[in-house]
Amino acid sequence: MLGDSSPGANEKNQLNRVLLESIADVLCRVLGKPACQNILFHLEHNKGLPLDEIASHIEAFHSALSEILGPTAFSLESLIIENLSAKIESESNPIMIPSFVNHLNSIGP
Repeated sequence: MLGDSSPGANEKNQLNRVLLESIADVLCRVLGKPACQNILFHLEHNKGLPLDEIASHIEAFHSALSEILGPTAFSLESLIIENLSAKIESESNPIMIPSFVNHLNSIGP
């Protein structure tokens, strides 16, 4: 909620920010900046999913990424989880997580 300054909202905003950083970091590191920019452009303009809204629409992001990259999306999602876990100093083990969407839904406040 905009303007919500409750502790839970603040934690969620911080988690969303770190998630978006992790997504952008992994896409750009693995695919290169031009491909990363193309994917983010496609997500926003063809799927109606701008980067700053991905955290609120994880399942749509997962579906779109899978549609764009096919099986490669699973590897990127695993790297995003790993990157996110490192950023929030979580003890999560990405290998044990059954799916990208379930993992992200499980760690949200």
